[in-house]
Amino acid sequence: MPCAPPPPAFAVDGASTTEDESSSAASTDDDADLDAPARKRRKREHGSRAAAAHSAETPVRDQRQLRSLERVVSPPLARKTQREDEDEGETEDEDDAEPERRAVKKVGEVGSAAKEVQQEALNMGEKAASSSAPEPKMNGGERRSSTTFVSSPIQLTRIRDLPQAANIDTVALEDILCDPLIVEVWQFNYLFDVDFVMGALDEDVRSSVRVKVVHGSWRREDAQRERMEAWAAVYPNLEVIQAYMSEAFGTHHSKMMVLIRADDHAQVVIHTANMITKDWTNMTNAVWRSPLLPLLLAPAHVFQPQVSQNNSESSPPDRAASIKHHPMGSGERFKVDLLHYLDAYGRRLKALSEQLVHYDFSDVRAALVASTPSRVKLNDVKPNERTSWGWVGFREVLRQIPQQSSASGKGDEDSLVVAQVSSIATLDQTGAWLENFGSVLGTRGTGTPSPPISTTSKSPQRKRNAFPAFRPASSLLNSPSASSSTASSAPSPPLCIIFPTVSDIRTSLDGYYSGASIHLKTQNAKQQKQLSYMRPKFCHWRTAFGSEPAAASALRGPAAPHIKTYIRYAHPKGSALGSAGTRIEWAMLTSANLSMQAWGTLPSVDGGARKTRAEQTPDERSKEVRICSWEIGVIVWPELIAGSVRGDGTKQAMMVPVFGRDGPSLEHVVGLENEGKAEKGGGGEKVVTGWRMPYDLPLMPYGKDDEPWCATARYAEPDVRGCAWDGF
Repeated sequence: MPCAPPPPAFAVDGASTTEDESSSAASTDDDADLDAPARKRRKREHGSRAAAAHSAETPVRDQRQLRSLERVVSPPLARKTQREDEDEGETEDEDDAEPERRAVKKVGEVGSAAKEVQQEALNMGEKAASSSAPEPKMNGGERRSSTTFVSSPIQLTRIRDLPQAANIDTVALEDILCDPLIVEVWQFNYLFDVDFVMGALDEDVRSSVRVKVVHGSWRREDAQRERMEAWAAVYPNLEVIQAYMSEAFGTHHSKMMVLIRADDHAQVVIHTANMITKDWTNMTNAVWRSPLLPLLLAPAHVFQPQVSQNNSESSPPDRAASIKHHPMGSGERFKVDLLHYLDAYGRRLKALSEQLVHYDFSDVRAALVASTPSRVKLNDVKPNERTSWGWVGFREVLRQIPQQSSASGKGDEDSLVVAQVSSIATLDQTGAWLENFGSVLGTRGTGTPSPPISTTSKSPQRKRNAFPAFRPASSLLNSPSASSSTASSAPSPPLCIIFPTVSDIRTSLDGYYSGASIHLKTQNAKQQKQLSYMRPKFCHWRTAFGSEPAAASALRGPAAPHIKTYIRYAHPKGSALGSAGTRIEWAMLTSANLSMQAWGTLPSVDGGARKTRAEQTPDERSKEVRICSWEIGVIVWPELIAGSVRGDGTKQAMMVPVFGRDGPSLEHVVGLENEGKAEKGGGGEKVVTGWRMPYDLPLMPYGKDDEPWCATARYAEPDVRGCAWDGF
């Protein structure tokens, strides 16, 4: 017997239309094929007659309700290597409603062990939140003596089935959208339930708010595409915009909202949740919101967006000359990078770009890191003007982050980078890509040269030694010298990866059902080889239960993760991460999981594509990085929040992990006092910013019997709802 979704039914499953609606909403837009990768279009040519016959039976819809691609030039033919042919059959798509429904089935009563674990976690969360959490702080910061406390720049989303004490300072979709002053909403995402989105708007203006939905479902037979067409017929104030997908196995994975308001303000919201009920109920997600952005008093001086003819990193000379250089992390630079990102969509988003150029972003304190389907030429990047796409842009931002001395001023700290993701795509069997990405994550800012970039190599020696320094997470977390090699060599800090185990998913609030959004394939030999070099880095998502509760609980263990964060920590040598003195050097919230599609390939000739030398032009012989998907995220560091973009002010800035609430307090400063006052301005004002933690500290490395969750595998042991998992 099928196991029904947890109540209420997830919107993505309940969004199907009636037979009449499906018939009336079927697409007749021939331009839709232009949004598909060229290779996929050629495969469908043999069925064009049948498609035309079907279209003849379908009424033509108002073209204003579904905007098609306005360009008339087809995308270039896909260029691939044999290795890419093997890998590209898989994407990092996070959610698929139909397989999800088939995979979960009722097998019996809820297991007693699962019940006990879940109840224990809930009780522990309620007790921790009600007894030990500090008082909340105001968003603008609370000043005590010479220390100013500033609330977290991100907020966790509210969890429906957790107690109120575990939902302090959290946000629901209604908190973002239910404002009668909103007149236009732009929604960028991977999955949508438009009924759910419309229901979050203020009911007095729900029918008048202009709602623009940007998605990447280019396949004519795609179920979400069909639902979009049906919704466009139901809601006259809805416009559906399909993003151009030049890569067959890329996804439109960005998660962003842009809100235009009647009071001459705008707001940008970057988050990690799909626009479906499931992600906003019992899955852990987070939201970053810009301040309200007023209209500029004077004409805008940033470049006016121009329609992209391709997704290369280069710009026309006349346009490049008009670009001003703004410091990384400043509001002006954020605006430039956001407009550059929107420009990659072409004419379809011109209306949004032309609006945003007239708003003042100066109060924004964050750097934008995004990806678009493109090929980033490493000899053509312009980091002083705009941030590049993918890991190349990520590294450019990290190079600009001021390097802080240790809290004591004595350099007696260890560093650790933690990547917490909900999906891991097939990478490679040697570990070369992850080694390179780890070196990017370890990039130091001002005063320290960046580590060299790994390049593609197929030598046997390279394959054997791709991860010579990989050590189990347990040794990384417990060894006082894990990252304390000679200072002159400046090695990258150890990398830990938080990814849920089978037990983490089975005992989560929604049980196996939540696992449909979490992906890591581990079944064939190639996937097992990748797992063998990644597994030593893995840590549990859920640690705040059992005989050894976490020292600092985020109260999100029972809510399976859909959030993606990348954080660099510093903590006193010999102490556990999360103990007194732990601080955050930078933190990122993003839609991007661990995948080459999201971050880009290793640098190689022509992005790894095969071409004979005669077919190459001189420009194509340079190294470039191929990116397949749309992604977007923000990164912050202490000096930004302290109001000093370059980190050269008199304020001492620090960022600390906070649990259960958004605001830091005096207890978070314990162990962080700079008694030596080694930094310039050491006697000045301190600004302590919190970062709301989605997971517990210290981290819990995988045990010998722990296995990462694999959505394509089968699990017979009943979950918290008495269901088994048949796999996709």
